[in-house]
Amino acid sequence: MAAGVGRGGLGTANSAQTEVRKDAGADGRFTARGITVDAEGRVYLAGGPNGLNTGPQVFRVADDGSGFQATLWADATDEIVVFTGFNLGGIVLTADRRALVVAQGTTGQLWRFDSVTGGATPVATGGADLTNADGLVRQGNRLTVVRNFTRKVATLRLAADGTAAQLIGQVDTAPDRVLTTAKVLRGRILYVDSKFDETVGLPPYEVVTDPTT
Repeated sequence: MAAGVGRGGLGTANSAQTEVRKDAGADGRFTARGITVDAEGRVYLAGGPNGLNTGPQVFRVADDGSGFQATLWADATDEIVVFTGFNLGGIVLTADRRALVVAQGTTGQLWRFDSVTGGATPVATGGADLTNADGLVRQGNRLTVVRNFTRKVATLRLAADGTAAQLIGQVDTAPDRVLTTAKVLRGRILYVDSKFDETVGLPPYEVVTDPTT
C-alpha cells in the first residue's frame, strides 16, 4: 500500500487543516511503518514494504554531503524472527540517545538497536502483553505503545538506556477505531485512526487526542 504525503496545519483539534502534498504512490513510494529522527536530523525507518527491504532491518536517511541518501543502518536478520503480519514498526530514540527501541507487532516484543553497533537485543518487559504493538511514543521515561487491532494503549516505564521496560498499565481504545501511529504535539499525544478495520477506508480520517473515544 503506497501512502500519500500530507501536511497538517497546527491549531486546536477542531481547527486543524490538512492538504495533500503528493498523491499516494505518485512517484513509486512505499510505506514505512516506523519513523523517527535523532538530534542530528537523521531519519530512521523501521518496518513496512518501504521499497528497500521488508526484513528486520532499520534504514537511515542522512545527508552524506551530496544530499540525503537512504542506507542500511542495522540488519537484525540473525536476531529477529519475522512472522506473517506486521513485524517491525514503531521506533523511538532512548533517553540517553544511545539506542533505538523498535516494536515488533507480531510478537509484541520490543527490540533495542544500539546506536553505535546497530546490534539488536530484546528489551526486558517482564512478560507484558504487547502483541500488535504499533506506534511508540517516548516522553522522558514514559513509553506509550499503541496496540492497533488489540485496541489497547499500553504505558511502560522505559529505562534510559532502553534495556528494560516495566508495564504501568493498559487502557482500551475506542472499539470503532484502529489506532496505529502516534506523535506528540505541544505536550499531547495525537493518535491516528488508520481505519484498518475497513476493507476500503472511507473518510473522515481522524487524528484524536483521546484514544478511548
